[in-house]
Amino acid sequence: MKEKGFIATSLLYSFFLVFCTLVISLLATFLHNRLLLSKLTNDIKDELSVIKSRTAADFKVGDYVEMDLYLAHLGKEPEKEKGYRYGISFVVAKQEASKTILVSQTDVFSTFYYNSPERIANLNADLALTENITVSSMNVEATYLRESDLETFRSGNPLVVRRALLTSDNPSLIYNTSTNKFRLISDCFTNKDCDEETCTDGCKVEDIPGLNPAKAEVPYNLRLKVTINNTAKVQAGRGQIREPYVFVKDWLWKEKVL
Repeated sequence: MKEKGFIATSLLYSFFLVFCTLVISLLATFLHNRLLLSKLTNDIKDELSVIKSRTAADFKVGDYVEMDLYLAHLGKEPEKEKGYRYGISFVVAKQEASKTILVSQTDVFSTFYYNSPERIANLNADLALTENITVSSMNVEATYLRESDLETFRSGNPLVVRRALLTSDNPSLIYNTSTNKFRLISDCFTNKDCDEETCTDGCKVEDIPGLNPAKAEVPYNLRLKVTINNTAKVQAGRGQIREPYVFVKDWLWKEKVL
């Protein structure tokens, strides 16, 4: 009887120890998860606090930004299409004391307006009408890429930033200030496997094909270079390609009567 009592007591004591171990493990897991949740909550609050005070002045070269623009020229001739482009992806190309310069990640529209002084003047006049649809205080200044921008993009920027600034899906127009004419840029970073040591940023820049390119019988793609005020407030985003910065809306766009 004594041996059976001893065995029963030992079993009960063992179950009690197992039970205590399980309870302690559950409590430890609960406390750990609670600490993680508390840290995550605090991080979110801190991030939201930072975002509320973040402006374009906080952007870094290579950050991604998303904007909605009204464009007076979307490339059709003789009756140019006017309209809106929503969710245009831009890459921060340069930071200045009071302004930020952005470059559209892809071609925004195609145009016939190139390689004659009159056509280029018309294109410039149209681009001067560009506005941000939802941020009236941004004071958008839109233009196009110039060949001198290529060297600026290459200077001191890491490979991932150079890829973002230089690469486009299709050949696009780029302005040569020496000849006052557009040329075509293409084939940037054709070697997708190169690294910081081996990439040469080779872009092919060549004259527009055709016997008389001044006629501009074929539309070519155009990437935008946009300057905005550094006071523009950020609403959300992390500046990443899948989480671009978006701006605080300060007006309700009313469709233009044109």
